[in-house]
Amino acid sequence: MPDTNITPFQPYVEAEAFFANGGKVITIQNPTPEALIPFFDKLNEQYPLLSQMILNSTPERYFYLITQWGMDKYISDYFTDPPVLPQFTFCLANDNTICAFVYTVEEIIDGVKTTWYINWVGIANYKGAGTACSMIANGSNMRYGKPLATTIDQRDMNPGLASALEDRPFIEQDPTTLWHKVTFPVMLQMIYDNYDFAQLLPNMSKVIPHIPTLDENCVYSWKEKIWYAESEAPEDLGTPFEFEPSQVYEYDIDSSIWIPTTLPWL
Repeated sequence: MPDTNITPFQPYVEAEAFFANGGKVITIQNPTPEALIPFFDKLNEQYPLLSQMILNSTPERYFYLITQWGMDKYISDYFTDPPVLPQFTFCLANDNTICAFVYTVEEIIDGVKTTWYINWVGIANYKGAGTACSMIANGSNMRYGKPLATTIDQRDMNPGLASALEDRPFIEQDPTTLWHKVTFPVMLQMIYDNYDFAQLLPNMSKVIPHIPTLDENCVYSWKEKIWYAESEAPEDLGTPFEFEPSQVYEYDIDSSIWIPTTLPWL
């Protein structure tokens, strides 16, 4: 049995609350601009007056702006300088309200394929949605051995972001580039260090993988859906998962896989 005296890891507490309240995570990769129209329509349905407001002081207004901006930026780039592996991840509350958003692309940084976060935003009233969105998005990408990087700003407009960073001491700011980054070994260590606490939570115990060691690099077996120490990994790790362009997927926490789906509001 896990040690019940383990120090809680607040991001896991938040994500557990989101899943326990019926929340789910969906994603779409390499979409055509047309494939994003239902997401724009849903946001406008949720917040029909926010686009007309001048001030950005309400959390809903801030969320609406940042999510719209991310999708607008992608559409602009799509026709001029298409990003590599653009992926949009959304959290849906149990009533299908879009309540968190992550937009990532792949960048080559120092010769390494890296998941670059362009957007990360959630609505505070939907506890744990922002955490769950970033956790599932990055957890899926790290299976490919990718670290992550981003530029985090606008903390004054989104005070919850400052708290989120305080809960994630493994996110470091590079003194030269000023990028915030998490290396692959640090990502593995964060999961390793908090694994036992995750086992105390019904949903997070399914989401958080077992990392066998920190003494060497670990690799993901797509075939068995588990992590191996590289020296002990089987020769056949299976075939890495590939998203069909413009197809919507829902993350199944019981099986730790993305399942093709349709948007529930269509």
